[in-house]
Amino acid sequence: MPARHVPTPPSVVRGAWTAAPTHARTPRVTAAVTAARTGGFDLVVVGGVPGAGKTTAIAQATDDLAHVSSIDPEHVSWWLRTRLPGVPYLRYRWLVHLTHTLRILVNLLNGPTVGRRLVVHDPGTRLGRRRLFLGLARLSGWRTVLLYVDVDRPAAQDGQRRRGRVVRSFDEHWQSWERLRPTLVAAPPADPASADLAPADPASAHPAPADPASAHRASTHRASAHRASADLVSAGSPEPVLLTDRTGAAHVLRGLCLAA
Repeated sequence: MPARHVPTPPSVVRGAWTAAPTHARTPRVTAAVTAARTGGFDLVVVGGVPGAGKTTAIAQATDDLAHVSSIDPEHVSWWLRTRLPGVPYLRYRWLVHLTHTLRILVNLLNGPTVGRRLVVHDPGTRLGRRRLFLGLARLSGWRTVLLYVDVDRPAAQDGQRRRGRVVRSFDEHWQSWERLRPTLVAAPPADPASADLAPADPASAHPAPADPASAHRASTHRASAHRASADLVSAGSPEPVLLTDRTGAAHVLRGLCLAA
């Protein structure tokens, strides 16, 4: 089933595209997207734990872009829901995940199409699955960028409750994310040009305060600023990796999809 033939569920659509909020339009976000766009990517894999906001970001960023196709398990879930009224989701959840995985594999094996972009929804927290998808993408000629949506555990759990489905294997996803996230945050820049990704916080240009308490507060502030931005990092693979928060995810993703 080609990605572009599956409609976005009405429950996911949040209306027409609007510009990113002010705090998402930081120099760091703009520089990260610009650096990633120079690679000429045609495949964006959107990752993050269940409830991070991947489906919402994909819908907000791509619904009005004719040249972009998306593969999201919510598409399959909605399609089955309309044909199996009254059947609990748990009864056909396995079919949703199987169909979603098969759609990803088929589209990756078909290879890229000139002038089009493909956006794939995948948690990216299962190492074997991630390696399989990225390996097939490389073999088929896709130029890939990974976009991870970074949220804390309570926010992810709240996101699951709001959508009406709680993932029973969430603990496993979260443990995998706890192992993966430090490699993203602590990794060296993926490209020399990412030197432009210096924090937008003006205080970061000044020496650290000598007072230990002030130094701790400054460190905490910089960490918070980091979570509200997007960094171009390397995660031990040839594919560039962007790490962003939920608020800026749609903005960053749309920037990648609009790359020339």
